[in-house]
Amino acid sequence: MSKTNHNKCETDQSKYMQVKTVYARAAIILLAVNFCLTGYVMTSMMTIQNEQADSAASPQPLATGTATLSKPSSTPQETPQTLGKEDN
Repeated sequence: MSKTNHNKCETDQSKYMQVKTVYARAAIILLAVNFCLTGYVMTSMMTIQNEQADSAASPQPLATGTATLSKPSSTPQETPQTLGKEDN
């Protein structure tokens, strides 16, 4: 091998060894933004769930006034139909 070919191999190899940090920085910034947005969404969902659980657990206030209880209707209530177990 001649000396010029040897130098050419070294310059090609150094080109492949260089790492651009801009891409790594962009990836880390995107991961941080993703983490923040995920945390925000999770806390919002937990707040909504807690509000729904609190409203479902609290008793409903009774209506005051001259409310009368309605009589049950004379027609029988329709029972829901269930599906039978299928044999495969």
